[in-house]
Amino acid sequence: MKITTELLRKKKACEEQVVIFEKEWPNGIEITLESLDKALELELDIDEFANIFLTDLRLKTYIKKYGQAWVTYLEATAQAQKIFNETVALTLLNTIEEEVKKTL
Repeated sequence: MKITTELLRKKKACEEQVVIFEKEWPNGIEITLESLDKALELELDIDEFANIFLTDLRLKTYIKKYGQAWVTYLEATAQAQKIFNETVALTLLNTIEEEVKKTL
């Protein structure tokens, strides 16, 4: 399926999003995994796209799969976030201790 700015405007997509789309793809674009990846890079709202173009049944499926992917993402990043937080806290603690030692 080819998406164009005309089609997006006809479907009443957010004008700010349409302008970003048009700048990247002035002649429109076929929907592919690569073009969707690029849309995400450009911070285009693909959820809005889904709401505009998907039927209710397909939108329900999309939302369900999105939710499952989000849970997987959170699970995968939880440990990294914990390590990051601990590292930042420890760095701050050590830096504060060094500053205090300098003033004594």
